[in-house]
Parts: sequence; structure tokens; C-alpha cells
Amino acid sequence: MRSAQYIVLPLLLAGLSAGPAWGKSAEDELRAQIKAAEGQNNQQGAAAMCGLLQQVMAKVNANQRDSQIKILREYEELANDIQDAIPKLTDPEAVKVLVVGLQRMDPRSQSVIAFGLAEQPKNDEALEAAAKVLASTRDARTQVACMEMFSRHKAKAGTAAILPNLDPTKLICVQVAACRSLANIRDASSVPALIDFLDKWKTGRMRYEATAALRSITGQTFNPDAATWRGWWEREGKTFVVAEKGDPPSFNAELAGEKPPPGEEPVTYYEVPITENRIVFLIDTSGSMQEGGTPNRLERAKQELKELVARLPERTLFNIVLFGQSVDRMIPATPLVAATKANKDAATRFIEGAKYAGSTPTMEALEEALLQIALVNGVETVFLITDGAPNPMLHSRVASIADYPRGIAAIERRIRYINQVTNVRINTVGIYTGEAKGPIAQLEKHMRSFLENVAKNNDGTYKEVK
Repeated sequence: MRSAQYIVLPLLLAGLSAGPAWGKSAEDELRAQIKAAEGQNNQQGAAAMCGLLQQVMAKVNANQRDSQIKILREYEELANDIQDAIPKLTDPEAVKVLVVGLQRMDPRSQSVIAFGLAEQPKNDEALEAAAKVLASTRDARTQVACMEMFSRHKAKAGTAAILPNLDPTKLICVQVAACRSLANIRDASSVPALIDFLDKWKTGRMRYEATAALRSITGQTFNPDAATWRGWWEREGKTFVVAEKGDPPSFNAELAGEKPPPGEEPVTYYEVPITENRIVFLIDTSGSMQEGGTPNRLERAKQELKELVARLPERTLFNIVLFGQSVDRMIPATPLVAATKANKDAATRFIEGAKYAGSTPTMEALEEALLQIALVNGVETVFLITDGAPNPMLHSRVASIADYPRGIAAIERRIRYINQVTNVRINTVGIYTGEAKGPIAQLEKHMRSFLENVAKNNDGTYKEVK
């Protein structure tokens, strides 16, 4: 049998030149081809899958530039289908083809393959390829996906490739992935680097991510203070041995009621402590936000946010996105701005100018935060404040309230697909002032479930305002 590296590239090119049969929609035909390739657990099936991935990513890249969000979503959903199919291609010859694709394809395709391989049984050849890709790529998506492979398989062989990503100059998502991978791998050789990394962060979420990794590896429970950890390591490091079995890593300690170090009590927003330095606030301005008594829902949300902005430390970088009739960023040309007096004044004016109109384009607002801000300038946390069930994505075909669970599930899946790379904590706040009745009560039921799931699945906290 010919080796994988000789068969994969001709098949990729054949897949690209053939293209889909256009009798159905192009997306439906590609989806059928993905399903067919998924059923071939062999070299040919994996090569076909790689060819389909190249077709899909060519469309994603083209529509990213042209800002065709509906088309972009549909093709990214196809990429998600491929990612979900890859774990089923476990035949050794199929894995060899996927490993070649991981090393040779474009960065977006590499990330899909790496996330898919992370769900497969441990494979040393795949991990070796991931280490080489991680050491050579500059693409944040690919870096995060390769580290996820090492994390899922607790592969100590990946430690050396992960450690250079403990770097405050890299995007937040890469730093989070590095800490979490090391927390799962539990390799004692990473402890000094994690302490050095912790020492570089005097504030912000990354202090807690580094501390969670150190706690997981060492079994110690010290606060996020580099001097304390360093002193312990100098005393114990030479003889320290990682316990053969340890508890699963515990993240988000700063949100779990753990008492902060003295003098570091954070400001809170809807009772959620803000320990992060880089934040985006998403505020629903849909028509239903005028409901709920006096003051109404939007006026309450505006007042809460104005009061918070006034309290933000100047080191905080932030932005505000209003979503209703349209999706509007406070400063469209800048991902995040410092919480200076001038910018706080600008934020107050922007908040006060918010008017209720339109429906609830929640997905568009999250795309603004995760794709247009987090992947450009790094975001630690998003706060989503809303009172309505999100608009369904156009291709979800939601025709009635009974269809909402399916439509919401599609949105939750898209959020997972995007945020597996961006690693943003999403806190959600449901504003339900006033008692809903009839169909609106049903929508609020779906809304609660949606907001609870988004927070739970993205390291966040869910709160209600009644």
C-alpha cells in the first residue's frame, strides 16, 4: 500500500478540482460528502475528508474578507461537522493521512484537524506532528488546537513545545491554552516556568490560570502570589515528585467564592467579581427591553453598566457592544480601550444613547466580541446582558416557539466552535423584570436554559435580575 504522504496530496487536489455537485445547494452537497467520508474509516475516507476541509476553508477565508456572515457561518458549521467526524477515522492509515494534513494544510484547517485528533485515542505520531506544528506556527488557532491535543492525552512529550506559549505578549487565548494544557499534563518540569509566568501578571485572569496549573501539578493551594510559590519550590523542588494520581484541575477559583488575597478585593458586576483586565460588555437593546416596570429593563442595564464603568481601574481595557436593531461597538475602529477618564466619559455617552429597537441578534453580538475583538486584541471575559431568546441563525429554519430548542442548540454549537479557540470566559445575565405570561413565558424558559448553558460551557457565571 502506498504511504499516506503520497496518496493524500493527489486526493486533495482531486477533491478541489471536482467540487460539489450543484443540484442541491452547495452546502447540502458538501454536508452529504462529509457524511460519506465519515463512513469510510480508511485512507481514502481521511483523504476525502481533508479535501472537503480545503474546499470549506477556501469559502471561509473568502467570506471572512467579504464579511458575508451568513455564508461564513454555514461554511464554518461545515468545518465543525468535519471536526466532529475526524474522531471516527481511527484506522491507522486514516490517521496517517490526517497527520499529513495537520502538517501541510492551511492554519485554519490545521486547527480543525488538531481538535478532531484530540478526540481520538492517543497516537504518538499525531502528537509528534502537533509538537512540530506548535513550534513553527504563528497562528493562534493552530497553537490552541495543538495544545488541546496534548491536554486531552496528558502527553508530557508536549511540555517543551507548550512552555514558550507562557508569554504575556501572545494572545490571551494562547496563554490560557498553555496553562490549561500544563494543568492536565502535570509535568513537574513546567513548575519553574509557570512561577515565572505568574510573576509577570500582577493582575488579571492569567494569574489565576497559572495558579490553577501550579495547584494541579503540585497539590499545593497557595494564593496567586509568585513569591510564595517560588519560596516553596526552592525548598521542595529538588525532591518533589508529582503524585501518580491527582484531582482534575480546578479552574475559575476567582468566581467560585474563593477569598481573594488581602488588598485585592475586585469590583463586582451583577455580583460577579471582575478580576480580568480585558473585558467586553454586550447589552441587549431589543424592543422587549422597554418592558419590566419603572425603571424598565434597559434603563436598569444602562445604570448598572454606567456605575461599573466609573469603578473600573484605569488598567482595564474594555469595549461595549449594543445589539438590537443593529450591532454597534462603542469605538468601532479599536478592539479595546483603556479605562481612562476620557474613555469612561465616552462610554457613559454611548450607554445613555442606547435606544430600544429591533429583535435580539445575540449570535452577531458574540461574533463581534469573539471574532472581531478577541482574535485581534485578546479578551479575557465577556458579559452578555439580555432579556430575550436569541434570533435563530438564518439557516436554522426556526418557524415557531416549539422550534426554539433546536435553533438555540445550533447557536450554542457555534459558540463552542468559536470559543474552543478564543478561550473567552462568558458571563451571562438574564433580565426578567416583570412577570411574563403565555408565549413570552415559554421564550423566557428557553432563554434561561440558553444563558445557563452558555455560562456553564464557557467558564462563566449565570445571574438573573428580576
